[in-house]
Amino acid sequence: MSAPDPADRMELAEAVRREVSKKGYVTDEFLDRFALAHLDPAQDSPTGWDYAALRHTARQEEVNRRKEMQTQSLQQEAVWMTQVGESVADAPSLQAYLKLQIPAYKDRMKAAGIPVEQAETVAKNLQRDMIEKNILRSLSNDDWNTAQQVFSQQKEVFPEGVQQDYSEKIRSTFARFEARRIWQRAQEEAASGQQDAKTVALLLINEPDEDLHQSVQQEITRLADLHNKKQAADKAVLFAQLARADESTLDQLLNMQTSLSPEDVRLARQVILKAQQPATPRQKEWFIEHYFNAEAAHPARAFSQGLCGARDYFRLQALSHRKQSGDELSGDQWLYRGIKSWMEQQGFSAKEINTAAYDVFTGADDKDGRIKIWKKIKTLLTC
Repeated sequence: MSAPDPADRMELAEAVRREVSKKGYVTDEFLDRFALAHLDPAQDSPTGWDYAALRHTARQEEVNRRKEMQTQSLQQEAVWMTQVGESVADAPSLQAYLKLQIPAYKDRMKAAGIPVEQAETVAKNLQRDMIEKNILRSLSNDDWNTAQQVFSQQKEVFPEGVQQDYSEKIRSTFARFEARRIWQRAQEEAASGQQDAKTVALLLINEPDEDLHQSVQQEITRLADLHNKKQAADKAVLFAQLARADESTLDQLLNMQTSLSPEDVRLARQVILKAQQPATPRQKEWFIEHYFNAEAAHPARAFSQGLCGARDYFRLQALSHRKQSGDELSGDQWLYRGIKSWMEQQGFSAKEINTAAYDVFTGADDKDGRIKIWKKIKTLLTC
């Protein structure tokens, strides 16, 4: 055995440190070049043993790096294939794509050293992911027909429970699609007649499957409800504008609107004739008493009986339609409770409370504006 060679060993150690710092790893080629320049092949030495051990480790790490690169490449390939499979437009094209790509991908995994059983499992999962994403893309676009075709052709890749889930999703998407088609047709037919669009739509359902028939019916009911709420919201905005508009623009607003029925328009024109008349104290009191129950107050009848002022008729109609649209009046209710509670504590009469509340709720259309008016009144009452 030869004497230790500390200088050579330190030089090898320093060379390895520099190479790792530079590249992050050491190759067997790098170690071979160092050995050729510094070591005597015929001499058995500690430096030679270091070199042999490092070279063995470097070769193993190189094998591991190559495997990792192959794995990353296969993973990236799988992601790309999934994206392509997701975008395929029809069932036959997807079937052809899967038939070509899945076996080829399986072969590349085996060539990379992946065990046959593992490659089979990965390929099977990849195929399922591609089919699943393709179906979900079609469903997200409401394309139930393509989703159904792909599912019928490829459903065997899914467990029974998943098959049932996708079958239900496709049926649900079909029901929404069919309901929208029928609803659109019903609106066109109802526009040329006197029937309600919902009534027409429900009569147009021609689905023999009992469950699907019910699903289409429920979706039509939902669409009709949304339509009615939208109409109510539009009317609420119009009536609020009429309540506050200058007299010179009232007729113009009414002429430009498209949301009111002919009967509503005729009554509105009668109301406009008295729009310049301020509400009487009794009408103001009646307005506050019925503010939170506008629909039950029958504003049209109350106006004809003189119980409700002209502008207040428009305000109550706006409130009634706001509630029909799903808008909550809880903010107004809390504000009224606050006004009533504070003024009662201060010893004000019911008549005075109604007068203050009337000024608040007719003075602005929004919550912040009403609160600002109440704060001003409250300040005046405490002076």
